[in-house]
Amino acid sequence: MITELEMKEALDGRFFWLDHNNERIGCSLVPKDYIPDHAPAFDEEANAESGRKGGMTKHRAWTPAEDEMLLELRAQGLRWQHVGKQLGRGDKGARARYLEICKTCEIAPTKCIRAKRNMLTMFQKKEIIRMVEQGFTFPEIDDALGLPDFWARDFCTRYRREQNARRMAA
Repeated sequence: MITELEMKEALDGRFFWLDHNNERIGCSLVPKDYIPDHAPAFDEEANAESGRKGGMTKHRAWTPAEDEMLLELRAQGLRWQHVGKQLGRGDKGARARYLEICKTCEIAPTKCIRAKRNMLTMFQKKEIIRMVEQGFTFPEIDDALGLPDFWARDFCTRYRREQNARRMAA
């Protein structure tokens, strides 16, 4: 195999270049030291010393405690992004693990979490609207009404969309 030093010695100082934008080819004179000293990308020893670059990342294995918490959080009606955040995982990873657990344990996955959010009573809906107008935060509203996290916010979002749609239609 030819070493980098041998390649430098063989150079006569001329480099050809190509300018794609102007459709030109040229030749430039450069010093022989133009090529910096470095380990080539194909050098396995250098790559092993510098650490792993690119490729797949290692994934942490799911613990039984995380599996239990995943099932509990999903049963509470949390969205995947919130489930993942509480577990220190990504939302896609949490969802994939949840479906895997459901498949292996023959559990029917809770599909319509959003449908459960729509099951608020009229009293709860009116209280949410009243408390938002008074300046309560969504976590405070959820706690006061005994709702799972983010249900008040989700209801308000839907409520505002409906109100805007009615205004636009009128």
